Amino acid sequence: MIQEELSKLIGKLESKNITSAELERLRYLLENREYAKELFVATKESFDEFLKVSDRLEAYPRKEDVGKRLLSSIEKDKAMAISRSRRHLLYRYLTVASIVAIVGFIYLSYFYQTTSAGISWKHVKTAYGERKQITLDDGSSILLNGNSTIHYSSEKLENIRMVKLKGEAFFKIAKSTEKPFYIISQDFVTKVVGTSFNIDTDIENAIEVNSGKVNVYAVSENNLQSSSDNFSDLSQFQTLIDTYANDNVILTKGQKAILVNNRLSVFDFNSKNWHDNELVHLNESLSQVAKKAYRFYGDSIWLSSNISNSKITITFRDKNLKQVVTTLAELCDAKLIRDEKNKIWQIMKK
Repeated sequence: MIQEELSKLIGKLESKNITSAELERLRYLLENREYAKELFVATKESFDEFLKVSDRLEAYPRKEDVGKRLLSSIEKDKAMAISRSRRHLLYRYLTVASIVAIVGFIYLSYFYQTTSAGISWKHVKTAYGERKQITLDDGSSILLNGNSTIHYSSEKLENIRMVKLKGEAFFKIAKSTEKPFYIISQDFVTKVVGTSFNIDTDIENAIEVNSGKVNVYAVSENNLQSSSDNFSDLSQFQTLIDTYANDNVILTKGQKAILVNNRLSVFDFNSKNWHDNELVHLNESLSQVAKKAYRFYGDSIWLSSNISNSKITITFRDKNLKQVVTTLAELCDAKLIRDEKNKIWQIMKK
C-alpha cells in the first residue's frame, strides 16, 4: 500500500538512511496529488479510530467503591492491558501522524491553490523525462518539459488570461491586445499579448523570447496570493504587480533575462533550446547541466563534489542520455558508472 511505503520512506529519511533513489520516490509520492488525497483520507480514518478507542478507554469505570482490596490486583492487570492498548494505538497514530502532517499540508495547499482568488484552477503535471502539450481555449499552446506543472483557469476570465507555472515550458500565445496573458511563477510574472518564449522557473529562473515582446516583473507569487483582490480583474491585478515588483524588463526576440536576487539581467541569445531537441549550455556549472539533463531525459545524474562546480560550454543536439553523460565524463576526465537498479548515472573524478 502507498501508506505503508510512504511511512517506510519517511522513517528512512528521519534516520538518514535513505538512498537517492528512495528519496526521489518519496518526493514523487508527496508531489502526486492523487496519492496525497488518498493518503490524507486513509490517515484521517486512522486518526479518528484512535480518538474513538481512546475515548472509550478514558470512560472505563474504575469501580473503586466495590471490593477495593479484592479488585486491587485485577485493576492493576486491567491498567496494564489498557496501557499496552494505548501504547499500541498511540504508536500507530504517531506512525501515521507524520504522514497526515505532510500529506495533509500538501493536499490542503493544493485545495487552497485551486480555489484562491476567485479562480478555479485545473492542472497538468509531467514526470522527469516526460513532455506534454496543452492547448488552451484561446488557441495558445504550452509545451511542458519534464518535472513541471501548469495551472490554468477552468473557465474563461472576462478580461485577462492567466496560468501558473512551476518548472519549464515553451509558450506560443495567441494574440489578443484586449486580454493580456500572464504567467505566474514563484519569483516572477511574465506578461504578453501574443508571442513565443521559454520560461524556466526552478533551475535557471530565466525567460527566453523567440518572437514578439515580453514584459517580465520580479515579484513573488506570495505577494499576489496574499492579497484579497480578485485576480480576474485586469486593472487590480496589474496594480498589484506594479506595487510589489522589485524589477521590470521588456524583452524582444533574441533576448534572455535571468533573475538573481530579485534583479533581472538581460542578455542576447541566438541558440535553440530543449523544445528544439537541443540542450545548449553556455558557461554553466556541471551541476546545473546535470539538473537540466535529469529534467529532460528522466534519469538522475550524480556528480562527485570535486567536479560539480566546473564550468562548461557545450551543445547537445539530438543526443540520447548515454551520449550526454559519456561526453560530460570525458570533458571532466572522470569515470562513468551506471546504477541500473536506481536509474542513476554516476560521474566520478578519477
